[in-house]
Amino acid sequence: MFAVSMRHLLPLAVLALSTLHAASTRAAECGSELYFDAGDVNNERPLGRPRAEFAKMRKLAIKGDVMEQRNLAIAYETGYLVSPCSDKAAYWYGKAARGGDEASQQWMERTARVERMRRGPECYENSCNRVAGEVVEAMVLEADTRGQYSAPVTINGVTVRGLVDTGATAVSMSSRTAQQMGIAYLNGRRVQMNTANGVTSGYAVTLNAVTVGRLTLPQVRAVVSESEMPVLIGASFLSRVSIATDGRRMTLTKR
Repeated sequence: MFAVSMRHLLPLAVLALSTLHAASTRAAECGSELYFDAGDVNNERPLGRPRAEFAKMRKLAIKGDVMEQRNLAIAYETGYLVSPCSDKAAYWYGKAARGGDEASQQWMERTARVERMRRGPECYENSCNRVAGEVVEAMVLEADTRGQYSAPVTINGVTVRGLVDTGATAVSMSSRTAQQMGIAYLNGRRVQMNTANGVTSGYAVTLNAVTVGRLTLPQVRAVVSESEMPVLIGASFLSRVSIATDGRRMTLTKR
């Protein structure tokens, strides 16, 4: 995974999680608020009090800072520095949207569209994936026992399993996987990558097309690592789709 600060992730407000859970699900998720260090990506070591960055973010949000309201919403939806809570994420996205933040307004609109799609009538063939008469390309992923989401990733006609990783800045893979997919990564730009196993060298390339499940996007940035790693579906793909979760399901919707 790339080492990316929260500030770099904040513009990716489109990586939104659905907040329209059932009441019992919301209560279970939004229990006692816990705080975590930025490096504790799995939220395994609660702190006695919030980090200064989170405390400042919340203070400014309460004072009416629209940007910090959106940042706070992202913190609650992703579990960054604080235990995730969809209700609080929705509240702060709503505040930022009413304050004129365009990304938050788009988040609210997309969440409502996906919810209408979920609650719509049963569909058959060409009538599927329509919201108010508009065709919506979408796919639903189920979380595994560790809470991770995976999907088939197809590049150059070769399909492998990839992990959804909102912390990765680009679609990422090992050089061995890139070779299997026929990616001429050696023609790419040399880069340094911060991964779970430390700093390693890699190559930055732009892929003609990447298909995740049934969603295909053209011209997707990718990084090929010289070290072994799983295929990660990062922000170079995810930032161009809408994301919503409901319990243990994640819906990717093509914009």
